[in-house]
Amino acid sequence: VSVLRNQPEDALKHLASSAQSPGTKLPGHEYELLATQGRALRLLGRREEAKAVLEKASAFAEFETARLGPRVRVDLGHLAAEEGDFLTAEKHFEEALELDEDEPEAKQALALTKRKVAWKSSVEASAEARVEAANAEAEAMKLDADGIVIEALEQQLKALKAKGITPKFIYTIPTIQN
Repeated sequence: VSVLRNQPEDALKHLASSAQSPGTKLPGHEYELLATQGRALRLLGRREEAKAVLEKASAFAEFETARLGPRVRVDLGHLAAEEGDFLTAEKHFEEALELDEDEPEAKQALALTKRKVAWKSSVEASAEARVEAANAEAEAMKLDADGIVIEALEQQLKALKAKGITPKFIYTIPTIQN
């Protein structure tokens, strides 16, 4: 309930209490704990922790059920989208909808992600056309979550210089990777 009320900190406290409570747990209890904990951590911006918890939940049999499986897939999709990996996000949202074709959050997230994938493809095609129009040669750069890996850029520039090539510019796409 705390997660639904946008109170993920409270949710984590209640989940910790539930995990420690004595007595017999109903089937699916641990999966529900992990799924809810993963969502709360995601809402708090603690992505790495959320991803680890959600991936742990994905090992449970409940992950394959129409009632419980979509939620974890939706959260994994949101995490992938937040990292800019829209193709993986799209896959998670589609898997959620395969389990429950009426899952509203998966429907909405998939539609938005498909638009982002199409937009990204359009921007990449535009960049390729500009390089070609300039009669230039393109060199791919190593990327991480923050964009171009500067150390790899330095190495590539040194390698090009050793070949007698002087780069004229570096073209980046600031709204996607950089």
